[in-house]
Amino acid sequence: MSPERPIRWLLRLLPFDLRADHGREMEQAFRAEHREAHAQGTREVLAVWWRALTDIGRTAPREHAAQLGQDASYALRMMRRTPGFTAVAVTTLALGIGVNSAVFSLVHAVLLRPLPYGDSGRLLALANRWDGNAAAGLSDPELMDYQERSRTLQIAASAFYPVNLAAVGEPERVAGVAVTTNLLPVLGVAPALGRNFLPDEEREAGGNVAILTHGLWVRRFDASPAVVGRTVHVNGEPYEIIGVTPPSLLLPSDFMGGAAEMLVPLTLDRAAARNRRGGHYLQSVARLAPGASLEAARAEMGLVVSRLIEEYPDQHKQGHFGVSLVPLRTALLGPARPVLAVLLGAVSLVLLLACANLASLLLARGEARRRELAVRASLGADRFRLVRQLLTETCVLGLVGGAAGLAVAWLAMKAVLALDPASLPRAQEAALSWPVLAFTIVVSLGAGIVFGLLPATQISRVGLDEVLREAGRSSVGGRGRLRRALVAAQVAIAVVLLVGAGLLVKSFARLQSTPSGFEPGGVLTFRTTAPPARYRERADVSAFYAQLLAQVRAVPGVRVAGASTGLPLSVNSGDWSFDIDGREPDPGNRPRADWFVVTPGYFEALSIRLVSGRLPAEQDDDHGQPVLFLNESAARTLFPGEDPVGRRTRLSRTTGDEQPWRTITGVVADVRQRGLERPPRPEMYIPLPQFRHYMARAQAWNMTVVVKASVPPLSLAAPMRAALQRVDPEVPLASLHAMDEVVGASMADRRRDAWLIGTFAALALVVASIGVYGVTAYHVARRRREIGLRVALGAERRDVVCMVLGQGLRLVGFGIAAGVPAALLAAGALQSLLFEVTPHDVSVFAAIPMLLLAVAALACAVPAARAARIDAAVALRDE
Repeated sequence: MSPERPIRWLLRLLPFDLRADHGREMEQAFRAEHREAHAQGTREVLAVWWRALTDIGRTAPREHAAQLGQDASYALRMMRRTPGFTAVAVTTLALGIGVNSAVFSLVHAVLLRPLPYGDSGRLLALANRWDGNAAAGLSDPELMDYQERSRTLQIAASAFYPVNLAAVGEPERVAGVAVTTNLLPVLGVAPALGRNFLPDEEREAGGNVAILTHGLWVRRFDASPAVVGRTVHVNGEPYEIIGVTPPSLLLPSDFMGGAAEMLVPLTLDRAAARNRRGGHYLQSVARLAPGASLEAARAEMGLVVSRLIEEYPDQHKQGHFGVSLVPLRTALLGPARPVLAVLLGAVSLVLLLACANLASLLLARGEARRRELAVRASLGADRFRLVRQLLTETCVLGLVGGAAGLAVAWLAMKAVLALDPASLPRAQEAALSWPVLAFTIVVSLGAGIVFGLLPATQISRVGLDEVLREAGRSSVGGRGRLRRALVAAQVAIAVVLLVGAGLLVKSFARLQSTPSGFEPGGVLTFRTTAPPARYRERADVSAFYAQLLAQVRAVPGVRVAGASTGLPLSVNSGDWSFDIDGREPDPGNRPRADWFVVTPGYFEALSIRLVSGRLPAEQDDDHGQPVLFLNESAARTLFPGEDPVGRRTRLSRTTGDEQPWRTITGVVADVRQRGLERPPRPEMYIPLPQFRHYMARAQAWNMTVVVKASVPPLSLAAPMRAALQRVDPEVPLASLHAMDEVVGASMADRRRDAWLIGTFAALALVVASIGVYGVTAYHVARRRREIGLRVALGAERRDVVCMVLGQGLRLVGFGIAAGVPAALLAAGALQSLLFEVTPHDVSVFAAIPMLLLAVAALACAVPAARAARIDAAVALRDE
């Protein structure tokens, strides 16, 4: 092999100055040494190559570093010399990089950070699987069966348990959670202060103990270590605080909205509950035993389910009941992935559009630097050296834009978090952390290379003779075609984002116009809990809420008031099976409906329409005839083609009181309880004084009061608190909201998606329109002589305007032609985020091109008007 080729390749690793000063001497010395070694043998040749490489390795990095510093310094000087270009470029980059950093901060906080548990990869989410429900809760006996029969899993469970806390200051209703005593050990977490629950404390006689979360400890107890061992009143009973959780702990239930603030033992009466297989209210988590695999656990739980189906055929039917086991990380974070994937895709397109815009600007600015680069080339700089100089400038520009983008990212994060992203667990923990800073640096450098590489390679293809030959010519040539291609690419990207935004906005509009079944205007709601320690029996609970509603109705400005265990769009309910008088009972296939406990005034306060029969009244007390009220879906499903009013039903009984036969007394309109996007389910309503729970000790302690007011609802906040204090000073009022706020909160996720994607699309539209304007204005300026000649030869002004507009709109047409197929492909990713809108909605795909053409026409109008005013004599004289 000739030594000239490899030595020249090696010398390309060195900077230009080093090659110019020492290249020939190094090449000659290497060639002579290579020939001499070749005559002596292969070993000597390899030694010569090794010495050459090590010499270059010692000199090249130092020379490269010095020269890169010079290039960076020159780049900063160039930025100062062109403040207008620098301001536009930095602003464009700051927007593109900033929104990417903001979304990445969300992705890092929600998806990339490890779960706050020990060895979290071995944690699983355990749930029942029923027809139509792939992840349902567990009942008490099912939990006990799974715990006792599984050898591959350590199983724990929890349930939402709001409590009234009386400690320092005013009593407060806090978000509590009842947990099995092994929950924290299964999660691999130990209390930061105090101790964990003991196994005996899961039983009724185990004592009243509680563990505070770190947040409640700081907020209500001033982070005092002396809190351990202190007694507080929980639901009217004394509880001993035995521990405080670590600051970073989030319970699995916290990922689904609403952070728990207090843990209490889940009391299980194992003997009494063995046959009470209804009431699927427990959320379960399991840890794989040492040496066990997920496949083995699934196989074992399949056998457990088969045995339960054999033992309890009335409750569990073959083929209709099973168990779901998935990694806990998937169960908790899986719902957030589609939203974050769409946001990442959107901001990536915004950054790509910004890069295309800047590449177009650099090509335009490169025209002014062609003579400078030609002189550099004539003095010995090869193309590699010129490209490196130009890329250094764009990378410096990218880093400056990235630094400014951090401020944009901070503002964007604040805006996103202000939208209350309830479906994004841990989103509130998003911050400009070190991983986000590293991401910003990488994206800034990558953007500098992306938007700088193409212009650098184009501009560096120049020699001094070519520059001199082109002097005085106005042809745009290949670089003009490249700029037009870049602008068409910007339009295509804008089409994709605008179509996505259009689909989400139309979906949100459809959701807003969906009938909810009630009237939220002028309605105030709040929740409260009758402490079980003082209100144990049904009569006590009924009397408490009767007194409370009497006090509320006496407040000036209150038109009507009622209460319910559920609140539309806010609180869901489980279902309850029942028999219908006159029909043969089928124990394995009883009719079911979601159940709610209500008081008189509830339906009137929400303006829920009466379909037939009557509404709950004061005579529906514990001494009156047991009655029941259905919604339209239940009436239509259970009594097709007949009027259900007057028919009798009996709710199924487990370990509670014997359920009486109830007469269906009224049918009300359907209400969308579980969200506007979900159709109504069969529902039944039971008057509070007549409510008998299927669990003997359970009552309707937690209720939501609904008040229809003739004054602004929130103005009644203080009178409502006073009314509650007059009934029981130790009972706090919680979750006080106007019903309009509740409706708005139920749509928060879809509003967030539409707002974010719409913002990105509007930004893309602005950048694309600026690009269309820029390239059109650039070509008008470069074609002044041609336009002057056309005018001199008799062209009308309108012909010149049509020519310029046609050129710009043709460019947009090419972008639309490329963008619409890309949007068709990308729209499929929005399927899970749409409501009553298909991903290929014709109206959206027709409106977006029209919008872009209209905006492009406006962007081209100014250059077209300028072209129409060109004076032929002046243009020809200037040329």
